[in-house]
Amino acid sequence: MTIRIAMLIVVCAMWGVVVWAQPNEIAYQIEAVLDPATKTVTGQQTIQLTNLSGERLNELYLYLYPNRFQPHSVYAHLMGMDDFDDWFPFGPEWGYLNVESLTLNGEPLAFSIDDIIMHTQLPQALDPQMQIELELKFQLKIPRSVERLGYSGTNFFLSWWYPQLAVFDEGGWHTERMVGYWAAEPYQDFARYDVALNVPQDFVVAATGNLTSETANGDGTKTLRYQAEQVHDFAWVADPQYQTQVLDCDGIEVTSLYWAEHAERGRSAAGFSCDALRYFGERFGSYPYKRFTVAEAGMRGIAVEYPQLVMNTHTLYQYPKYSTILDSVNAHEVAHQWFYGMLANDQTAETWLDEGFARYSQAAYLEHKYGKEDNAFDMADTPIWLAEPIKVMISQIFGQQRQIRDQLFEAYISTARRGQTVPLLTHSGQIPPGKANHPYEKGALLLFALENELGVELFNRVMQTYFETFKFQQITSEDFIAVSESVSERSLDWFFDAWLRTTQNVDYVLERIEQQPLGDGVLNRIVIRNDGSMHMPVDVDLIIPGASQPLRQRWDNRERFGVLTVFSETPVQNAIIDPEGVLPDLQRANNRLQPLFSVTPVLDHGMLYGRAEDGFVVGADVMLRPLNAQGTLSYLLGRQRLRFEGTLEHLFSFADQRTSRLSLSVLDDSRVRSVQADVDFNWFSTLTPTSSGNHTMTATLYFDDRYDVLEAPGTEQGLGLGYELDWADRRGQRGQLKLEHRQSLPGSTFAFNKHLAEVHINQRLSWETSLNTRAFFGWKDGNQAIDDDFTLQQHGLFRTFERHTSQLFAVNVDVRLPVPGLNFVPLALPLSFGMIFFADSALLLDEQMAQRTEAGVGITGGTLGQRDWMRLELPLWFSTQEDDPKREVTLRFSVHF
Repeated sequence: MTIRIAMLIVVCAMWGVVVWAQPNEIAYQIEAVLDPATKTVTGQQTIQLTNLSGERLNELYLYLYPNRFQPHSVYAHLMGMDDFDDWFPFGPEWGYLNVESLTLNGEPLAFSIDDIIMHTQLPQALDPQMQIELELKFQLKIPRSVERLGYSGTNFFLSWWYPQLAVFDEGGWHTERMVGYWAAEPYQDFARYDVALNVPQDFVVAATGNLTSETANGDGTKTLRYQAEQVHDFAWVADPQYQTQVLDCDGIEVTSLYWAEHAERGRSAAGFSCDALRYFGERFGSYPYKRFTVAEAGMRGIAVEYPQLVMNTHTLYQYPKYSTILDSVNAHEVAHQWFYGMLANDQTAETWLDEGFARYSQAAYLEHKYGKEDNAFDMADTPIWLAEPIKVMISQIFGQQRQIRDQLFEAYISTARRGQTVPLLTHSGQIPPGKANHPYEKGALLLFALENELGVELFNRVMQTYFETFKFQQITSEDFIAVSESVSERSLDWFFDAWLRTTQNVDYVLERIEQQPLGDGVLNRIVIRNDGSMHMPVDVDLIIPGASQPLRQRWDNRERFGVLTVFSETPVQNAIIDPEGVLPDLQRANNRLQPLFSVTPVLDHGMLYGRAEDGFVVGADVMLRPLNAQGTLSYLLGRQRLRFEGTLEHLFSFADQRTSRLSLSVLDDSRVRSVQADVDFNWFSTLTPTSSGNHTMTATLYFDDRYDVLEAPGTEQGLGLGYELDWADRRGQRGQLKLEHRQSLPGSTFAFNKHLAEVHINQRLSWETSLNTRAFFGWKDGNQAIDDDFTLQQHGLFRTFERHTSQLFAVNVDVRLPVPGLNFVPLALPLSFGMIFFADSALLLDEQMAQRTEAGVGITGGTLGQRDWMRLELPLWFSTQEDDPKREVTLRFSVHF
């Protein structure tokens, strides 16, 4: 150890890296008893701490991670209470870690607990090189959670489950309370573990480390002892239902634990893990442990890495075998054995150092194994004629992108366009509500860009040197930057500054190709423009007819405009900027010359739009790319009339990145001809320290010619103004405010003014219980067509009454309550059911304040995060028999605003 540290200091000094003294030497000895009946773990623990920090320690901090499963924890506050509820689909069965006693070298020691942090003052300072021994007794209440620590039936998945010393380094004690939130996994010291687990005799267990003994206790239980070196955590799973697949992977014992109903995919998981271990071992450095386990667990929608152990949600095992998602996600977690497992970083400060590296590794593995195109699918044993329909079906049903790089681009670019990104190195606790730094996606894209800049061979040397130099150490971004510059012998400040410390982006445009005859050939000038702010060198492929492959050139991109000049025997036909798809271009469609237009056939039926008399609709969609215009020309067979619709659109920046919109649309649906011009200003803002909102301001100018309608024919031309705010608060409130004004212009057959205001507020009251209120006010005067009136069902959201009115005030209130006994997990996602009690009241202001009121009950159904997308409602009471109210069961579908 001493020789290795000395070498590390010499190497880092050469690279200009500041080296902290050795981490503290820590050894854990734990004896734990799992009681499946009470869902508890009772434990005794000894922590041996040798102070190698070079400083005197007067106090100690320990983490009690399970305390984040309390509704008033910092963790719950940071997640937002709605999201926190999602981790408990079967009811609010919280979890905690209670420390019953603490002694120091045999003497009682006072301590305090605040949220997930335990603090104790040492009676005597611990000097450098000195050692102490702490003894603790604790009890863990396992939450009925589907997130990292919990249980589902007989399946127990236990991580961050015991008292663990916080890290002390040059920054002092690390007592970050965001641990467990999103990607903020613990920052931990490497240590030795000796753990004895007492479990029922029939339980199958997998854990960090090597199983050194198994003892039958004679009381229906057994004790399993595990020992591990050079790991920063100890996690385990237990379930009597587990089946096992074991294989030898080049000397590494790989074990897959799975449930009988998922046996085929469970057995495959062992092979997937071996493939990933081999690939990453060859690219980054050898996996040093003797064992690795992948386990199916009762978690929801996630997979999580721990030293020598990966827990995969059961969801992944239910995808069809044609999907590579199990292999893909499992590879991400296997990559964490290197990045976070052996190269330990502070996730709250520099999340990209493990998540970005693991995401890159996952994508590189998938492209290596399945190819760059369509690597979301494994069609090796599928007939060619059947492969494409299966790909389309999986993509549509499961919402999968066809290749993994598209997933990286889509997540990052959509946020970048809205101007909601912060620099990649932003501390997790300093990211404003509603914004993101995308450590997974942008971190991976950074590494792909670096690989493209350095070349694959040199990049691999960087990664191998980085791993070999810093394995089993705590690392920072500066360590990786230093290794990259040392191995490549290049200054890369310009590269890392742009990617890590700014929100700059790239948006390349192939502006034009100029050509002129020259001798026996053609001189081609390829004009390129960067509408973005990041200046990254980029490859450009030139397509030359008759050439066996494209001619690749590189643009250094130091200025906004660039010209590549190439002589060829025949004219360059096209050019493709960033042909490998390496950089996150905000608008990749303009990276090459596109055809002037495209035509797509259309077959439809008017019945789908409430116009059965139109019959079948046949026609074509036309796209005019230079103008960013699209339209549909069709023929209504039922009415024997032509129908035309067209839109011209331009996106622009307004306090964001290209999501504001200017559009012109034209429509002739064989009843009404209309022309409409719109401008939408979109922006995002932080409203309070715990809330954020998306704003939209709209201005509309329109003309309608109602030339073939039975009611209110004539022309209508007007001006519209609108504003909309959608907001969300971490404390459990979300809402929407909507304001709109329309008025006629001179020359219109209809003269009118129309105003409306609407506000929704959804307030969480307790677990899966919410109060929803809505108020609507609408007023218009003049002689606008009746189909522009306010109605009780459309604007008042009534179930029973239907009434047109020109002045309406409505209030809607409902309370949504959970029925946890009905919740279950049929396939991938837990289904959530509940009850709804509703009341609606309205005043018809233009009818002598006539009032309509109704009340009723209903049943809600949905999934976590969208618990009421389906509502079955029955009105039980209404205030009057006027307007012939209908007491009927109604089925509604909705999404959260």
